[in-house]
Amino acid sequence: MFRNDPFTGNATADSINRMPTGKRVTLGIIIGLFVAYVLSSLVVFDFFRAALPGDEDNTADGRPVAIGPKPRRIFCPPTVHDVRFDGDEWPFRVYAPICAAWRMVRGFAPPAERRQP
Repeated sequence: MFRNDPFTGNATADSINRMPTGKRVTLGIIIGLFVAYVLSSLVVFDFFRAALPGDEDNTADGRPVAIGPKPRRIFCPPTVHDVRFDGDEWPFRVYAPICAAWRMVRGFAPPAERRQP
């Protein structure tokens, strides 16, 4: 069996096996909910296309603006001229952390109402 590494103090298989059953169940539920949240975003969003806001195009420094990945039409059709989004649609609120991470990775600027002053 593995033991805690005396240099780093990292938990290993032996220390996890000694964890009380209630804590293991709670940890399993938390991890399961997080995985379900992330996997459900793969169903709701098309991560290859951007959801563009209906009222702005680029920032002052020239970066394109996006709300996040584009939701699939079955879950959330575009509201502005059937092409763009308001930003208040439910997928952008429920998956706000995932949308923020997607914007950061893809190099998009957030819409004006979501920018820090």
